[in-house]
Amino acid sequence: MAKLVSWTKFVGTLGGITFYLMNGKNIARQARQKNRKRYWLSRFFVGTKKENDEFGRASPLSSSFRNLAHPLLYQIHTGYLHSQLSGVFRKIMLTDGIHGKGKRTLLAGDVSLLRGMEIAKQAKLQNLLGQMPIVQIDQEAGMVKVDFSKVGRINQNAIPAGASHFQVKIGIVQVPEKPKVKGKSFFSGEENYYKQDESLAQLGEVPISYDPVLQDYLGTVMVGIYFFQESNGQFYPLKSGGAVRVVEVWKG
Repeated sequence: MAKLVSWTKFVGTLGGITFYLMNGKNIARQARQKNRKRYWLSRFFVGTKKENDEFGRASPLSSSFRNLAHPLLYQIHTGYLHSQLSGVFRKIMLTDGIHGKGKRTLLAGDVSLLRGMEIAKQAKLQNLLGQMPIVQIDQEAGMVKVDFSKVGRINQNAIPAGASHFQVKIGIVQVPEKPKVKGKSFFSGEENYYKQDESLAQLGEVPISYDPVLQDYLGTVMVGIYFFQESNGQFYPLKSGGAVRVVEVWKG
């Protein structure tokens, strides 16, 4: 932007420069280009459009994942989870070595990049547990087994202040490749409260069945630990919530 200092005073556009009055001063500004039209018509933006298309598909995948996993997430502070998930799904698409740019898919990429993702903004399952539970998946039978027998106790130094008990929940989330297909989720229904110094080994092997009929989806096994304070026989969830981690993934 520039100000006219000569005697010339007029408004309008000349040679791509727009002249106008603002607050009693004569201002000159380069006219705006029709970037939107250029974007859709110019061959120079073909690659950008393909990149944006893939990024656009990552966003609804993130929304679908969060909605399906809601029973595991509503008690914890997840921060900017939508953006984080979109970023991970986009990275997975970028590892697709089969399809060309703009046509890369989630299931053709390396979905293991989602394994180990910590969902909570602060608490991390990797800090709470010395060892992660072992997961076995039987896709033909539609069965997931989560074995806690070697997990042991929670790291007492990582437990939030005021916590007297904890609860463990397990969930299976199936996110379809196509956004118009409805995903599915299944949860362990674990409602027992354990004292903070109790071992998770007592849970043993927890089986969860799921619907194996759904096709072309990303399957995830998630484990959450949530903290409570007991008072007069009632359990009150702490504001710090807990931790949730994606412990296993597979392609359906």
